[in-house]
Amino acid sequence: MSVATGPKIVTSGLLLDYDMNNSRSWKGMPVTNQFPIPTPDASNNVTFPTQGTGTFQRVYSGTYGGYTITNNDVVYRYDLGVIGCHYHGGAVAIAAGVYPTFTFDYYISPDATNFPSTNYLANFENYGGGAQGSGASCPNSLKDVWQTVTFSGGLTSSTGTQAMFLYPGSCGGKLADSGYILYKNPQVIFSATNAMVSPFAGPFGTRSNTAALIDVAQNYGITLNSLTYSTTNTFSFNGSSDFMTLGAVASSGNAARSIFAWVKASSAGGRCIIATGTPATSQAFNLVTYGSNKIGVMGYNNDFYPTSGANIFNNVWHYVGAVANGSSGITTYVDGVQDNTGTITYATAGQTNYVGKSNHVGSESYWNGSIAGVQMYSVGLSATEVAQNFAAQRSLYNV
Repeated sequence: MSVATGPKIVTSGLLLDYDMNNSRSWKGMPVTNQFPIPTPDASNNVTFPTQGTGTFQRVYSGTYGGYTITNNDVVYRYDLGVIGCHYHGGAVAIAAGVYPTFTFDYYISPDATNFPSTNYLANFENYGGGAQGSGASCPNSLKDVWQTVTFSGGLTSSTGTQAMFLYPGSCGGKLADSGYILYKNPQVIFSATNAMVSPFAGPFGTRSNTAALIDVAQNYGITLNSLTYSTTNTFSFNGSSDFMTLGAVASSGNAARSIFAWVKASSAGGRCIIATGTPATSQAFNLVTYGSNKIGVMGYNNDFYPTSGANIFNNVWHYVGAVANGSSGITTYVDGVQDNTGTITYATAGQTNYVGKSNHVGSESYWNGSIAGVQMYSVGLSATEVAQNFAAQRSLYNV
């Protein structure tokens, strides 16, 4: 079983957030999902093919733990505090020689009391398929944050029927005395391996390498262009033709904004990490490295290029970005610490937005290395908030 805790980043003013370590950034449901999705009744209550104690309800809207539920999500709420057998799901035919793999996000409400217990969050139970019983148990006592669980059952030894249950508790017990739990996008697939694999062909469904991402803040689509996905939850950019096209999201004029990304590279040079705006005088706002191999902002003849700063070209992950606060100036950051500051104003216009290349035709300055996530804000983050974002995510990159 693998458990990853969702980062607690600053959400106020968040325009865009795609995070390769977050399954919610992957678009769509898998074509081979074996978990039943029942139709709600008039009260949004759902009844699964196999139904235990308590009531599940479909949730269509609301913001929980910094994440706003979208129309693409399948989210169930289960009210805690019920004693009994809590299994909710169904059983399907399964062939011999495969592993059933369960993945979902879950959220425990902040008012839950006496959480956690050792009871299950989900479970595989053998009804004849030869798989071992396998359960995802409560990993820790975190509340008011989203967490991702992925686990596999045993290899099936014969053709039969496998039971797949969301299991908020156990028979005779309960997960917590009060509050509720949300299950988001429960998915089960059958595969020849129980190892974690690429989201293009694995627990998160079969996908192409175009239009495969969606940000978790505002539901903006992100199109991939000639990129190679890595099993380490990153994209590798080749320095000549790889890039992402972002949706119509940007700050305009001299409005405050913040743009950040996790990057890794060993090849120094003038490279673009994030491009926003359009290639005209003062109308671009591109997070770049430049001649002195430091972090700066290309504003198209209105550039912020400090002559000193941290070196990020050491094949180690770094959290880099820029904060513009209108007339009060601009500050660049590396790993949560101020790198440089200056006074400069912008007149950003247009929304020609990319990750991995500039929007200046003929001077694309493609990124050569890896990028794992991008955050864009419509506000100027404070130094404390930048440090918070770095601290919340650094363990994902072994920093």
